[in-house]
Amino acid sequence: MANKLHIMPSNCVIRKINWKNCDKNGVPRDFLDIKKFFNKGLKTKSFDLVRRRNKITYFEIKKIWLNSKSNTITYVAYSKKDGHVVGSGTVFSEGYKGEFHITLDPEHLGKGLGIIITKKTIDEALKRKITVIVDTSIENKGMISVMKKLGYGHGKRIKNYDPYVNNIKAKTFDVYQWRIKPK
Repeated sequence: MANKLHIMPSNCVIRKINWKNCDKNGVPRDFLDIKKFFNKGLKTKSFDLVRRRNKITYFEIKKIWLNSKSNTITYVAYSKKDGHVVGSGTVFSEGYKGEFHITLDPEHLGKGLGIIITKKTIDEALKRKITVIVDTSIENKGMISVMKKLGYGHGKRIKNYDPYVNNIKAKTFDVYQWRIKPK
């Protein structure tokens, strides 16, 4: 199975954020592409985005990602067909602990993209000696499957997980959580 994890979907390019290709305010153009991707998903309701209901603004992009440049690891997947973002994975860290978030275009689910983005992002965080925390609703069978395929097994079940209460549309607020520590 390890060999399959390195096979790139032929219709995508996945890479780390390019900090050298920025707009006049120093915001990487990759983040602006991710912003368009997120906001399109919110508008079309094609995916439930990181517990959000409002559009992501340019100010947020600048404040959240740019101000945490050294603490943020982000991989972005672009479609070879049209150059649009089809997924991204990020670890936001504070010190030696970081939270992992991933978003994929529904059209690209089940094609291995989530596994590759998750693996690349978590591996980079572990190289930096960051403990990665992955939380997902117990209803998110896709993410649970990704974590199992990457060898992390079943996460620890947490009932009525506080950060999820009143923030997501789920039947339960129970989550599975993985804490992945560097070696």
